[in-house]
Amino acid sequence: VRAFNAGNGYERTVVTDTAGRYGMPLMPPGEYVVFVEAATYASMSQTGLALRAGQVLTVEFALPLASFAESVQVTAALPAVE
Repeated sequence: VRAFNAGNGYERTVVTDTAGRYGMPLMPPGEYVVFVEAATYASMSQTGLALRAGQVLTVEFALPLASFAESVQVTAALPAVE
């Protein structure tokens, strides 16, 4: 989980526990974008999160499974005919 404040460039990244919970105490006030990534899940973000001094802000995500696409290309040359 990554929080980014474009106004002052502040950024913090944390790892969730096994239940998906995370915490980012003592964040500077400002407007944040929060990005979430996890293996085998689609990435998500939430923008416009205004954090005031002393505020506890809860941001929850429900990540859908990522879709995987696989492509195989086979190329073969035909033998010359005499």
